[in-house]
Amino acid sequence: MQPGTASVARLLDNHAAWLAVTVVVGVLYESQNWGSQDMIFVWPVLLAVIADIRLPGLAPNRQFVIRLLAFAAIIPATLIIGERSVRAWAGVMRNQPLEH
Repeated sequence: MQPGTASVARLLDNHAAWLAVTVVVGVLYESQNWGSQDMIFVWPVLLAVIADIRLPGLAPNRQFVIRLLAFAAIIPATLIIGERSVRAWAGVMRNQPLEH
């Protein structure tokens, strides 16, 4: 591997770099979109961070904190989806069949 290729590979294997790129691109996209994405574009990177067993070069307590923060970032959208699902289910339970 050439020196330039090794440094690019090292950069692409960095969670912080992917998170930064994802946030910048997501914010640019969201600034052009009036709908709310609830930072859902960050989920793939956060799930990769959570699933990565090694998190190289970090002490175990820092790994725990990083994973905890990643889970905390996912909580708001998950709660909104859950709340809307329960509301829709509750509304369906009150439906009455139409008489023809």
